[in-house]
This record gives sequence, C-alpha cells and structure tokens, in this order.
Amino acid sequence: MSRSWFLWAALLFAHSSVLAKTPSASTQTVQTRIDSEVEGVRKEGYQAFLEGRFKDAKNSYRYLEVMGSGVDRPDENLAILDRDLGRNDEALAHWLRASLNSDADGFVFNQEGWGYLSAGNYREAKAAFSQALKYSLNSAQQAEAYLGMGVAENLDGHPKLAVKPFGLCLTKSPYTLSVAYDKTGGTELRLGNPEAALAAFNQSVSLDLFNFEAMVDLARLEFKIGENKDAWILYHHLSALDPGNVFFAKILKSIQKYLAEPPSQILPERRISRPFLSGDVSTEEDVSSPTIRVALFCGEKGRPHTMTRVYFMTNRSFKIVSHNGEVIRDNIAPYNQWQISFESENGLIEVRDTEDNIEYTSKEPFKIIPSSGSLGSILLKSAHFSNTIGFDSGDRELRGMVEVFPNPRGFKLVNETGVEDYLYGVVGRAMGGQSPMAAQEAEAVVARTTALWYKSLGRPNLEKTDICDSSTCQSYRGVTSEMSRATKGVQETLGEVLSYNGRVAKVEWNEDCGGFTEDGSDYPDPTLKHLTSVADAPTALIAPASPADLERWIHGFPPDSLFSNAAAVKQTFSRWVRIIPADFIRQRIQAFEDIGKIKRIRIDRRSKTGRVLQMTVIGAKGRWTAEGFSQIQKALSPHSLRSSLFTVTPVKDGRFVQFFILWGAGTGSGLGLCKNGALGQASLGRDWRAILAQYFPHYQIQRAYGSPSIKKRVQIPEKKPLRGKKRSKNKNWKKRKAVKKKIKKKVPASSPSKN
Repeated sequence: MSRSWFLWAALLFAHSSVLAKTPSASTQTVQTRIDSEVEGVRKEGYQAFLEGRFKDAKNSYRYLEVMGSGVDRPDENLAILDRDLGRNDEALAHWLRASLNSDADGFVFNQEGWGYLSAGNYREAKAAFSQALKYSLNSAQQAEAYLGMGVAENLDGHPKLAVKPFGLCLTKSPYTLSVAYDKTGGTELRLGNPEAALAAFNQSVSLDLFNFEAMVDLARLEFKIGENKDAWILYHHLSALDPGNVFFAKILKSIQKYLAEPPSQILPERRISRPFLSGDVSTEEDVSSPTIRVALFCGEKGRPHTMTRVYFMTNRSFKIVSHNGEVIRDNIAPYNQWQISFESENGLIEVRDTEDNIEYTSKEPFKIIPSSGSLGSILLKSAHFSNTIGFDSGDRELRGMVEVFPNPRGFKLVNETGVEDYLYGVVGRAMGGQSPMAAQEAEAVVARTTALWYKSLGRPNLEKTDICDSSTCQSYRGVTSEMSRATKGVQETLGEVLSYNGRVAKVEWNEDCGGFTEDGSDYPDPTLKHLTSVADAPTALIAPASPADLERWIHGFPPDSLFSNAAAVKQTFSRWVRIIPADFIRQRIQAFEDIGKIKRIRIDRRSKTGRVLQMTVIGAKGRWTAEGFSQIQKALSPHSLRSSLFTVTPVKDGRFVQFFILWGAGTGSGLGLCKNGALGQASLGRDWRAILAQYFPHYQIQRAYGSPSIKKRVQIPEKKPLRGKKRSKNKNWKKRKAVKKKIKKKVPASSPSKN
C-alpha cells in the first residue's frame, strides 16, 4: 500500500471537516463514502497481511484505529502484526489496550498472557491467563488459558503448580488433549514420577499420531527406563518421519546392541499367513476396465524400494512368464509358499519352490501370473530390504499379476491389475469399512480419477509404472485393505470420473479442510487452477477477513455447521496445537544452513484461505526461507505437520525463542475433496454426486469406460484383514447427533449434479 500514515491522517481530517460542514441531508451520502473507504482500507490491510507486507498492513489498521472504527478490532490486528514482526513489547502494549475494551474476551487475555511469557514476566502472564478464564466465551478459550497457566508455572520453576492447570486443560477441549498430555508428561518427569510421565506421553501419542514432539519425549523416556524394544520402534518411526536426523540414526545403533532379537523381527509390521481370497470357482463378467501398473513398496519419492528376498503364495494356480513372453512353468499348484531371492555372487534372481528347489533363474524381468484374472491373487510375504525406514514393508495380497525387475542390488516389484480391482484396495484403505455408502462412492470416483490421471501422464521409467503405492500418489495395499462397503462403492460408480473440458481432471483430497477448502489459483501448478475454495458447510460461512479473524478462527472450535462435525471422526483432524522447541527447528535447518539461535519465524506469504505458502526462519547468524508445504514441513515438523493452515505464537527467553506454539486447523493440503466433510454429508443423506459437486464445482462427472448395465461380481476376502486396535466409542456422540440434526435441516437429501 503506497499511502503513508500522514495521508491517512489527512484523509481523516478531511472526512471530519466534511461531516462538520455538510448539511444533514447529505450526511448519509458522506457516511456512505467513509464506510466505503473503511471497507477498502480493511480489504487492503488483510491483503497486505496475506502477502507479508506487514508495514502496509499496519498502516491500514492504524487508520481504522484512528477512525474509531470497530471493524476488524484494530488493536488485536496491530498486536498480531507486531508479534509476527518480532516486536513483542509493541504487541503486548496493543493486547493491553485491547483488554481494556468492554468486549474483551478470553482470547484477548490469553494472547496478553503469551506476550508476558515472552517478556519473561511470569507473574503478569499468570494473572492474564486467570483473567482469560474469567472472561472466556467458550471452553476453547478456557483450555488455552489453562495450557498457558501450566506453561507459565513450569517456566517460573513451579512444576508442582503446573500439574493442576494441565489437568484442567484436558477437560476443556478435545483439540488441546495431545499437547496437554505431553506437557503433563514433561512436568511429571521433572517431579521425579517416570511412571506417570510414561502414561501421559503414551496418551499424547495415541491421541495424535502426528505429534512428533510427544513421540520424541516418549522415545527418550522409554530408552532411559530400559524399555529398549519400545524405544527402538519409536526411534525407527521417528527416523522415517525425519530421515535426515543424524541423532536418530545414532541412537538406533546404540539401542540395537541391547535388543534381545533382530530388529527385523520386532517391527510391528503386517504379517499374513495365507491369501484372504478363496480359490473357489466363481463367475465374473467383463467390465472392459483398463489395466494399471503400480510400483510396490514405495517411499516419499514414489519410487519402489529394492529388496533381496520375498516369499509369495497364490490363491489360484499360477505360471511364470519370461521377459520375452515364454511360459517357463504353467499350472503351478496354489497355496504353496515360493521364494524369490537375489544372489549377490552372480547377480541372478532365483525362484525356488516350496521344497527349496530352483525352478527359474534370470537377470531379466519376469512375471508371476495367477489364473482367473481379478479372482486370482498373490500374497507377498516377509520381504527383505537393506533399510525399512520411510515406507510400508509389511505383507500384502494383490489382485492381478506381479512383475519382477532385477537390478545390480536386488529387484523391484510391480503389480499390474485392472483399474477397478486396484480401486477396491485404495478406497477400502482411504475410507475404512464403516463409512456411509455415499462417501465410499465419492471416494471411489476421486480415486479412479487420480489413477487415470496418473496413467495419462505416461511418465517413462525402467519399470514402466503408472502410479506408486504410497501416499505420494494414493495409498494402496491391495486385498489387504479391501472392505465390502468400499468394494460396493467402486462397483456402483463403475468407470465414473471427474473431468474438465472433456478430459480426466487433476483432483486432490485431504483429510479435513479446516472449514474452507483451498484455492488452487494460489499455487504454481496450472492443473490446480480449477480447484476453487468452498465452505465445508451447507450455507455460506463468514471467512476470516483480518489477522485477528484468522487467529480467532484457528484458536477456536470449528463451527457446528461444518459438514465434518456431522461425521464421527478424530477431532485432532479439524483443530490441533503443537509446541515445538526452537532447537528442534534449528537442528533441521542446519542440514541446509547454520542460521544460529532462532529469533523468530516470519510468515512471508499466505493463500486466500490463510494457509502458509512461504516462511522465513530468522536466526542470529542468518535466515532460511521455506517455500511450499513440503519445505515448511521439513523445517517445522517433518511429515507430521498436519496442515499449512496455522499461526505461530513464539515464547522467548530474552532475545531468542524457547519454543513456538503452532495453532492449526485441518489436516492435509485443503485442496479438493475434504474426506471428513464427505463423511458428514453422506451421513446427512447427500448422494455422491452432490458431495463431489460441493468440492469440485467446475468439474463434470462422466463415464470413462464400462456401462451402467454391467455389474462385476467380485469376491470379497473370506476373512477381514487385521485393522489394528478397535477404536474406542465416540464419547461426543450426543453432541454430534445434535449437530447432525442442526445441519440436516439446511441440507437437501441430494442436489443436482454438475454433469
């Protein structure tokens, strides 16, 4: 914004003069002009904030402050801007002024408390948090106040006094549970109660598997008390999240010598004894589905990992086919365990039968093909890799055939199967077995669109794959993840995809959009430009229009009207809090550049919905800029930062930051399909076409192949694969039931398709 503070003052004087001299009949017209000017300044101020032009934003809110406008809470906005500029004293002064207003609530006093903490004034901080409790409008503000009081007592050297407020924080908000348990564990450890600390850390991690800091605390304590096996598993998982962390690699080696069994035997991996699909004869009708080639055992980069040995078993008779199409062995009996192994001495891949006899050797690719198409399956068992960090190395059963690709260090595997058969495992893994049918169908269309979009790219690679099996593309474990409702959802939407201008569209999805989906126009990828931001609600929501609005939106509970509130999902998906030590961030950035002790984090640019697009970490020796969610996540919390929709509250110790509190909303990119919102819409009676129209208003639904009259009868696994521990019953079912009734009044059972 080019206008200076003096121009704002002059404009104010001019407006005042006009009002004084204008006849009463014209006062309304002048007031309209002033209101229009205020609205323009308001919009310019928020746009400047989103673009990281904090000085211009401050000029706007100073003008609003001088105008005496109650719009956008000028003091709150100025406080947030000064905080983000690293000017804690100025920010604190604004919070003090805001707290004198008659409408000051718990949010204002909480921010004042954090400001006092950064100033090292613990007594005033505790007083501010006490005031926050008095003036809180909801339990979210109370939870933040109790969290602040506990942190203040710990920093003030009174861990005994911190236990109570942390305990009360646990009763006020589901969104602060994980961080409150983590802080409780740290407090109990300081008080010399390792058993209580262990229980608290375990609770923190179980409530939020993305809480990286709580996992570190738990792993350290497990190692300290001699629980070497559990400590090794935790550090192995942390290494997968943060593969560049040298400390984790060192401690894994040091713990390993204390283990009673080989590491490969203690990893909690999925193990399957025999195929789930039955070998009984069953009829099948052709649906003319195209095939898709899936790279198996992929990591973050979407490339298959090299293995040196794997066992396999088929549910139908199978054959081995060489690279040139020659059938090496045919009609081999099913349910016998065979082995594929790499011999480093001669570089050969050996295929051995159940009696350990060598049946085939090769340095060229070859295929294992069960009979009966999609009714035939291959179970891959006990795959051996030199390193299992960063990908799922567990057993998996796959429909279709598997191709083996030798290389100088071993071999890689590719699964070739029909797109519809592939989708059974994808949708089952994405939506689970109990999700409403309309949500399963919507996910099936999105997953099919994704598969065909990747297939259309035709990216060349040695294994000639179309897509990977990791979340980099879309997560796939084959029959292992299939669920009957998910399979039906795929069948009921046979061949249906989302398209734009007649071509398969690029789609995205996320676990929870936090209230608003993201606008693709804020990203450089041109394939995302047709994804528009929409409210995840049946009626329009008032989007944040100022820094204070955004801060309050993220600190508070999500509105009851959100579709996601009608779905029984984990509450940490929609709102979350993380406390990240500044030293953690410094250590990660040191892999790129040594910037010294951290002074502050500056958010350089946000999207229209408030998501962070670029940030700079400023230290004593220099600064480091991260652009895009991947880089931002690597700096703040590798693979465990829930979303880029967050604000940052620093707590300093003198000139440098001790830790950052991240207040966040949503899980995932926010682009495209909001899975929790889809679940909520389905539970309210919306059909899959209406669900997709909500999130993809510019896309059309069309059939890429198949016919509505063709239905494919596919066998569902005889036994339900192990899904881990049963989820506890949702304790908030009464509240969710009330929310469903409230939303259902506003939502028609279905709405017209965009087709």
